[in-house]
Amino acid sequence: MFSRHISTGVWLQHTQAIIEKSREERHNSHILYTEVSRSMLTAADECFSVWYETNGAFATRIAEIGHAKKEIERHLAKLNADIETLKRQMGDIQKALDEKKPALQVNIFNYEKICRRSFP
Repeated sequence: MFSRHISTGVWLQHTQAIIEKSREERHNSHILYTEVSRSMLTAADECFSVWYETNGAFATRIAEIGHAKKEIERHLAKLNADIETLKRQMGDIQKALDEKKPALQVNIFNYEKICRRSFP
């Protein structure tokens, strides 16, 4: 059958091989941990950079929209003032026409009277 006795030299070599493999695995684990940490920091930096750029673009767009709104409001106020001026002028013209209407009607009546006399 099999012998269960292992010599000291074989045992020592086997133990050293296990210790060396453990060191290699720890070293590889440390390298992997470093790469993962570096990748996570890079991803976080990229996310922050994109967030910062997006936030800046939103701020610029908000400022542009605010400026456009103020310009539109200014134009609207000017148009409203122009409309009020036109309404006032139309009222003045209507008032002047109403004041002159009786005299104009008399003149029309007199003109028609003269025309009827001239052409019997």
